[in-house]
Amino acid sequence: MGAEGRAGPTRAHEDAPGAGNVGHPDDRLTRVAARLLGAPMAAITLLEGDTIRVHAPVGLSAGRCSRQGSFCEAVVAARAPLVVPDARDDPRFRQSEAVTSATGLRFYVGVPLHDASGDPIGSLCCLDTLARPVGVDPADLAALGDLAAMAAESLRQTLEIDRLADRHARLAARLRALVEAIPLPLMTIDPAGIITDWNPAAEQVFGWSAAEARGRFGPHVPPEFIGAARQLRAMDGKRLVGVESERMRRDGSRLPVAISTAPLRDAEGRPDGAVVIVEDISERRRTEREIADRTAHRDNQAALLGRIAAAMPAAGQDLSAAMGDIAVAATRGLGGCDVGVWLFDSAQQDLALSVLVDASGTPLPADSAKRHRLERLQYPLSYSTALMADRQIAAEDAMSDPRVAHLREVYIRPFGIGAMLAAPIRTGQEVLGLLSACSPGEPRPWTAEDQGFLASLADLAAVALEAGRRAQAMARLAAEKDRAEAGSRAKSLLLGTMGHELRTPLNAIIGFAELLRQEALPQAERLEFAEHVIAAGRHLLGVFNAMLDQARIESGALTLAEAQVDLPTLLDEAAGLVLPDAGSRGIRLDRQTPSPAVPPLRADAGRLRQAIANLAANAVNSPPMAGGWSSAPALMRPRASASGLPTRGPAWPPKTCRAPSSPFVSWMRGCVAAPGVPGWACRSPRPSSRPMAARWRSPPPPAREPG
Repeated sequence: MGAEGRAGPTRAHEDAPGAGNVGHPDDRLTRVAARLLGAPMAAITLLEGDTIRVHAPVGLSAGRCSRQGSFCEAVVAARAPLVVPDARDDPRFRQSEAVTSATGLRFYVGVPLHDASGDPIGSLCCLDTLARPVGVDPADLAALGDLAAMAAESLRQTLEIDRLADRHARLAARLRALVEAIPLPLMTIDPAGIITDWNPAAEQVFGWSAAEARGRFGPHVPPEFIGAARQLRAMDGKRLVGVESERMRRDGSRLPVAISTAPLRDAEGRPDGAVVIVEDISERRRTEREIADRTAHRDNQAALLGRIAAAMPAAGQDLSAAMGDIAVAATRGLGGCDVGVWLFDSAQQDLALSVLVDASGTPLPADSAKRHRLERLQYPLSYSTALMADRQIAAEDAMSDPRVAHLREVYIRPFGIGAMLAAPIRTGQEVLGLLSACSPGEPRPWTAEDQGFLASLADLAAVALEAGRRAQAMARLAAEKDRAEAGSRAKSLLLGTMGHELRTPLNAIIGFAELLRQEALPQAERLEFAEHVIAAGRHLLGVFNAMLDQARIESGALTLAEAQVDLPTLLDEAAGLVLPDAGSRGIRLDRQTPSPAVPPLRADAGRLRQAIANLAANAVNSPPMAGGWSSAPALMRPRASASGLPTRGPAWPPKTCRAPSSPFVSWMRGCVAAPGVPGWACRSPRPSSRPMAARWRSPPPPAREPG
């Protein structure tokens, strides 16, 4: 019948103090029950599944036994006290091993134990190896019931204590695991600020072990911060979060920290120390500095872009200066870089170095080795293709980046280039050039801000190039406009002077035609006058040809019809054109034979005749009326053209002419003007750049009075 009967009495009830767990409160109850009933054995038996646990035994061994067929199971099943005077006579238990053995049990009395809900969970029992035929006195049984009630209450309290102890143990284990798992230094302090706990993170950060730190005020607090640390003990029960200060490692080095505290409280809720968490904010400070530096760097780049953008309206006026400003801005915005601007030639075949500045923003001289090397550098088509595909080439390690492999031996290695950043200068799909930054030394990461900054500068360079193109186009348009206006003025001038050019031959034709109408005109003179009419007509045709020649001159297509010309004959022909005007003015015309004779000249006869006729017409039509004039042709060495005759057409401004130093001389078969006749002896301000019909002069005759 289980342990209730297998274990015999260990000692007589008269002197048995109880066995095992002597100090447990339930032991006292089982000893009192044994004395109350004068039994050598007593115990509290509890049903736990298929077994019975023997608790607080007196005269028995603690342990477990089978539940089946036991006295305890019978008590629980009956839910009432059970008294067995002699187990050998009780059919329920007589066959039990605990009864049939040599030292088997004969007497049993048990009272059920109930839990808080009233359900039986076991019994408080007394046992004896001697039968008790008279049973148990009702008063003793009632007293045993009271003891059972006390035992049940004690069990409930014990179970609660065990549960709480177990929970406390679990919570303590979890708290310890949590404290040890916290990656930040954590410590607890008592009301005086003495360290009571110090987690592994604190050991790792500060260098003191938990054993070394416990019981001390704070070995990690620098002497100058002790006073401030005492004020952070949170003794007033307030929480502190993120108080920045400074703490010390075991090796004496300092680190910035953020301190947070929370108070610990005693049973009455009064502050009883604090939990302190110390966060190393070195990395945060470094990050803040980096953010501040990047912000300042970004602001600097934005300011540089703003200045370059503001200068774009004037970029077309000085494209070279604009590209230089862009390169300097790139150097200052990226820092520590040489910057170059390459532009495609007009055929879009080769890149030519336009601007190169060093890291200080100073243009590299033409004789520098780097500039000399870069000017000879050939960029393959694959490089431009890569730029178009990637929008940029950010080679953080120039020695290993395959996109700049063609530059490795000719530029990167010789000049120790660590990183390269290039952006295309383009408008739409047309690549106009390249903006490149080279960082010497070690490889360098190019941030998104750096890449965006250089790309923006490349876009501004494209804007500048477009502005330059527009400026050139506007200059061409202005030049074309000036040429068109000059042509218009020339045409107006031509039309204004055509009257002079046409009047002479027309007057000759009209004058000789009137003479030819005279019936009494001799045949010889008639033939002579007819010849003059024919010559004037031919001359008029030459004037129209001259107009066409003027157009050819403007287009650069004029050619001279050079041939041998007899100058005296040409003078006679030119004089014949003005003979009618001379006759109407009473001017006598004759020609002296030159001595020595003038040899034939090579000239364009038509143009030379026109020039002489124009001069002669000026002489004939100039006041005073009547008189005489004679001349002889002569040769002179080529020199700046000279003129001594007034003209009805436009003249050079007086500032470009010299005042006359002798009386105005009209030459060409006519008269000599008296002093004071309007006119200038002028020399051309510059040698003529147009084709000349011929160069000649006639010496003036002796001065004579008009008429």
